[in-house]
Amino acid sequence: MIGKIISHYKIIEKLGAGGMGVVYKAQDLKLDRFVALKFLSPHLSADEDEKKRFIHEAKAASALDHPNICTIYEIDETEDGQMFIAMAYYEGETLKKKVSSEQLSVNDVIDSAMQVAQGLARAHEAGITHRDIKPANIMITNRGEVKIVDFGLAKLVGHTKLTKTGSTMVTAAYMSPEQARGEPVDHRTDIWSFGVVLYEMLTGRLPFRGEYEAAIAYSILHEQPEAATTLRTEVPMEMERIVNRALAKNPDERYQRVAELIEDLRHVKKELASKLAQVETTEPVQQYRKLAAIMFTDMVGYSALAQKNEPLALALLQEHRQILRPLFPKHGGREVETAGDAFFVEFGSALQAAQCAIAIQKALFERNASASAEKQIKLRIGLHLGDVVIVGKNVHGDGVNIAARIEPLAEPGGICISEDVARQIQNKIEVPVQKLGKAELKNIQLPVDIYRILLPWEKKQLSLADRASSILGRRSTQLVLIAVLAVIIGVIGFYMFARLPRENVSEEQATPQLAQLLRLTSHPGLEDEPSWSPDNRSLAYTSDEGGYLSIWIRQVDGERAIRIGKEGVDEAQPAWSPDGRYIAFVSSRNRGGRLGIFLGSRPIESHVYGQNGDLFMMPAFGGTARKLADDAYDPSWSPNGHKLAFRSIRDGSWRIYTLSLDDWKIEPVKGVEPRVIGLSWSPDGKWIAYIAGASAATGWDLYAVPATSGTPVQLTHDKADITLRPTWSRDSRWIIFSSNRGGELNLWRVRFESDPPRAVGPPQRLTTGIGEDVNPSASPDGSSYAYATLHTAPDIWQLEVSTRTLSQLTSETTIEDYPRLAADGNRLLFYSDRTGRLELWMMDRKTKEKTQLSRGGGAQNAWSPNGRMVAYDTPHGLQILDLISGKQMTVGAHLSAAYPAVSPDGKEVCFQGRDAHQYRLYRAPSTGGEVSIVPTPEGEPGNPSWSKDGGTIFYQLDQFGYRNIWAVDVKTGESRQISTGNTDDAHPDVSPDGRRLMFLRNHRDLYVLPTAGGEPELAYAFKEHNRLIEFPAWTHDGRGMIFSIADKSGDIFLLKTPNQKAIP
Repeated sequence: MIGKIISHYKIIEKLGAGGMGVVYKAQDLKLDRFVALKFLSPHLSADEDEKKRFIHEAKAASALDHPNICTIYEIDETEDGQMFIAMAYYEGETLKKKVSSEQLSVNDVIDSAMQVAQGLARAHEAGITHRDIKPANIMITNRGEVKIVDFGLAKLVGHTKLTKTGSTMVTAAYMSPEQARGEPVDHRTDIWSFGVVLYEMLTGRLPFRGEYEAAIAYSILHEQPEAATTLRTEVPMEMERIVNRALAKNPDERYQRVAELIEDLRHVKKELASKLAQVETTEPVQQYRKLAAIMFTDMVGYSALAQKNEPLALALLQEHRQILRPLFPKHGGREVETAGDAFFVEFGSALQAAQCAIAIQKALFERNASASAEKQIKLRIGLHLGDVVIVGKNVHGDGVNIAARIEPLAEPGGICISEDVARQIQNKIEVPVQKLGKAELKNIQLPVDIYRILLPWEKKQLSLADRASSILGRRSTQLVLIAVLAVIIGVIGFYMFARLPRENVSEEQATPQLAQLLRLTSHPGLEDEPSWSPDNRSLAYTSDEGGYLSIWIRQVDGERAIRIGKEGVDEAQPAWSPDGRYIAFVSSRNRGGRLGIFLGSRPIESHVYGQNGDLFMMPAFGGTARKLADDAYDPSWSPNGHKLAFRSIRDGSWRIYTLSLDDWKIEPVKGVEPRVIGLSWSPDGKWIAYIAGASAATGWDLYAVPATSGTPVQLTHDKADITLRPTWSRDSRWIIFSSNRGGELNLWRVRFESDPPRAVGPPQRLTTGIGEDVNPSASPDGSSYAYATLHTAPDIWQLEVSTRTLSQLTSETTIEDYPRLAADGNRLLFYSDRTGRLELWMMDRKTKEKTQLSRGGGAQNAWSPNGRMVAYDTPHGLQILDLISGKQMTVGAHLSAAYPAVSPDGKEVCFQGRDAHQYRLYRAPSTGGEVSIVPTPEGEPGNPSWSKDGGTIFYQLDQFGYRNIWAVDVKTGESRQISTGNTDDAHPDVSPDGRRLMFLRNHRDLYVLPTAGGEPELAYAFKEHNRLIEFPAWTHDGRGMIFSIADKSGDIFLLKTPNQKAIP
């Protein structure tokens, strides 16, 4: 592009690139001025939504005329159709670059903040919310002028939302709590983001931090930032108050208008000016560059102690300062800054800095020897030798930044140093130096080699770092500091990462742990179900590469994977034998080539196999497979390799069986709760952990049963609607499993004691994220565990039956499911978790506007024939909502309701209900009243659909693990079977003309048959194995079908911990 002339602009140089496009500096040949040209990326130019967003940005910014907002000149298009925006060009740098390279004075912070606020105030006056305020979108010109740029996510009041919501694109650290929850936002979200920027300008750090986006989001929603005055003593208390008010988690408690914030900033500015006027100086400020050793210290646990016992924390803080301050000048150090519990000190040489650090830790060690546990003072110290810039009494530059980022890597009571320091002090101090490995430090371009000084009194206490260095040195890995994570919400289309548990662990114990998180797979599609080889070097896993589920093996430290097993059929759930010679797995090679899901157990069914699978065993690196058992899933080896446990349905219920490889005898594990969906044999051979339950309505929980049969023990009592496949820690003391007990589907652990058998304490969360963390597998040496992070959120689609054309109606990152179209053909009901829980929504198909109808939960739904009334399910009865009057009533409050259907005359409603004992179909007047039971054969009936004349109710019936379609005569109560066979036939729906009945078979194929009788005909078959089809219904005119499609994808991750225990 450089040198090209586009329109009347000559491209001079590239300024930068972002997600939407590239920005160039150009010369306006007509007006002889420099401009910035922002081009929409070529790969986005063909996307109409992205083009609309690009035009939207230009319109939003050009509508504003303010000195603190970037000026837009025009929007145009190149001859080849590439769109660009011409805007003012400013000499200067972004606030992001400025903050990362130097510490701003409080006066400079206020000056810049007031300009940003004034620009925001103008935008808000025009009804525009920026929604992406962050330092990278704020320019500081060489003249000190502030310009707000990038209105690509701006929202105009009253305008239709663009396809992608702002919360999915906003930088995580700056998004407001309402953005994090995926809720609608207004101008107050900009005030929050401005508060984050203000905090960062004052302190040089973010108020809400985490190693991954999941941790940041949790911090935003649940944690309070450390006080700015603690981090930087010269910050006025009034500035801290301003920041805190801007960062109020409840929007109603924030500044309601930017003008109020500006007024408070003006007041602080006047106060500072008054104080500065009293301290005039004529001494010139010197500025020069030099080589210096920089020390940063941090008092471990101070923040937590200050919240719990502030007087004690302040006393210890003062004592620690009294100990350290005499030692700095004694070793040639100069105290540059004190920020709360942290010191920033400059030394003339690395040796001086190291000797001072050792003296500090020795003094504290001797002091702590006679102090109680609560009154211990422990420091982390980080040292680096590098170039710095001296400006008066201040010190800036990369040398400072690197030292600041090395300090958190140290143990409590320890000293971490860079390679530059290590070289200078080698053989010059009396204690040894040990290399840990490479660390990638934030805002530092190249990795830095990290060492630690081995203190003589430290060895008996700090085995953690020894183990860390052993792992890191042997495998040449990088240091990655794993953030301690907690609960997460559902926004931002991002992959989840694991963390070490924090429950019952003090800050001192938890913070210093070093670990490494690796993404092992990244192919498009699905990688799932990891299983370790006993030598700890390889993983077997399931992949859909090639169009079928298949088993692959790869070395953990390698890149290449090999495929084993039979091609052209689904094979999954690999389990490596203890001797490493064989892999047990599930194959569909004898049952049509496609594995089927676990029927009738939404929402877990997409995670669990239950059809068309047999248990096989083959040599670990390929060879002839041997069939071991029919209709068997979830293989798990006994630790001696003589038996395999598996899940099978052999007496009408899913239970656990064991197969002896000595005599090939299959026996049930007695005492096991029915309807098992996942299992794992303990490494000590004594127990089998498993998941069992009836359905999402009654919940799933974790159990353990003696491997030789006996009384099972229930380890969780959550009744979570998703609980999945467990695994054991290598010492058989912990069971790790998947559950959405905390909202998202993450990994949890529970402590297991065998004598007497019980769970010790509540489950503890191990991972957070917006993905679905499943199928954990602990490594044989206990140093790591592998798991898969999947994505299965469904969207709504429509099929035109005559043309067999598919079109997508929703394309969100959240769940959109159970679509039902009103008789007007425009209003669409569906349920979604976009607010963090499943609620009922209505979408206008013309405008795409979405309206939330339920507030206390809601999912499966139905329209009345006239489109005025909506029925939807809750755990406490069926809700009937009048959309005109807004009145709402409950039917069958004693029942957990599902699958509502309104009669053709609108007078009755039929639904599935569950009391304390069983599922039944019920009828009730749509205006309220008593419910009555609809007689059906034994089994679990559901999903009723009325015939056109109201005389028949079609429904699905689950019997012995299979579902078929039935019909009941409303008058006589007699039922007849419509579909037959060992298939999963579900979700019947009668067409608007009453002549056809549509249903879904095996969650993959749509069938239609005449309501008067006849054979079902295939209407559409989905061949993709990773697609789950759900809840089909006819469109209003009977020409199409609407339903949800969940595309299953995912990758495998590996968390390597330093203490040789996957789950400490």
